[in-house]
Amino acid sequence: GLQQLPFLTKTATSYPQDQSGAEREPYNGNPLHQWHAHSDLDWLTQQNVVNAFEAMINSGAYDSLEDFCTWIGELNALINACDADPLVKPGNWDNRLPDVFWGASYVQWLLAEAERVAPHFHKIARNLVNEVGGKDVGVTIRYDSAPNKGKARVEKKQKDYASPGLHILHE
Repeated sequence: GLQQLPFLTKTATSYPQDQSGAEREPYNGNPLHQWHAHSDLDWLTQQNVVNAFEAMINSGAYDSLEDFCTWIGELNALINACDADPLVKPGNWDNRLPDVFWGASYVQWLLAEAERVAPHFHKIARNLVNEVGGKDVGVTIRYDSAPNKGKARVEKKQKDYASPGLHILHE
């Protein structure tokens, strides 16, 4: 039961359960970090647009190439909407778009992955609570699933939780 939980690791911030059973290396000084959930994403660190599109389709972020391209157009429009430079014409190529694209791609993929796995996570958590649930101490505990973090929160915390390839956007 949960009586063993405090003794599973050496310290409260020790997370040893990688595949080999070894201690996880800290990332950005944190023992538990978003990067630990997926490690390096080749499509992101290599900035491979074709593989990024495939990752987006597989995660459910987009349903088609048309949706993906429309989203890229929207990113370009966002850059221009925030730009007071009269020399920048709406719809023209903006050299800032690649950096914005890679940062936004990670967010889109992450949110889609979270949405995809949420039902499975909540089922496991609900089953665990139902199994353990405080029965041994005479308390009834229930599990209420919470919504995933929204896009605004993920974007705000991207500096802390982004994959290594995105840190250049925050320097």
